[in-house]
Amino acid sequence: WKELNGLDDRFFAHMEEIDFCWRAFRRGYSVSVVPASRVYHLGGGTLPRQSAFKLELNYRNNLLLLHANLPLRRIIAARYLLDIAAAVVYFITLRPALAAAVFRAHRQYRRMKGEAAPKDAPVPSGYRRGIMIVPLALLKGRKVFEYLKRYEDSH
Repeated sequence: WKELNGLDDRFFAHMEEIDFCWRAFRRGYSVSVVPASRVYHLGGGTLPRQSAFKLELNYRNNLLLLHANLPLRRIIAARYLLDIAAAVVYFITLRPALAAAVFRAHRQYRRMKGEAAPKDAPVPSGYRRGIMIVPLALLKGRKVFEYLKRYEDSH
């Protein structure tokens, strides 16, 4: 915890634990899952589920996470295009506040991004190019972790 300087303050309310695990992995620590563990989480305890601010944090923090931990620069460009598409969908479905949140997130990311992951940064074995941008809608009701486990087992 001390060696990694704890949680990164930039990740307010979303993805701070993922960033911590990735930083630990990059420093050579083993990062594991304990399937028998139980975590109780008050979903939406910080921000309402349909909040534009919550959406903004999710987009921004995911960009910061990718930038700081993955050596693949093209994924940010791909994310930008996908995020523009998402903003257009929000706008045409009469949710302009959500569309604006996407663009605010990108502005904040550019201002906050800091140092990028080194080009030779290790990539977790479960990561496959493109997997992080697979829309969850394609999972057709399957649980995300079950999908990722099957994906990892098959590769």
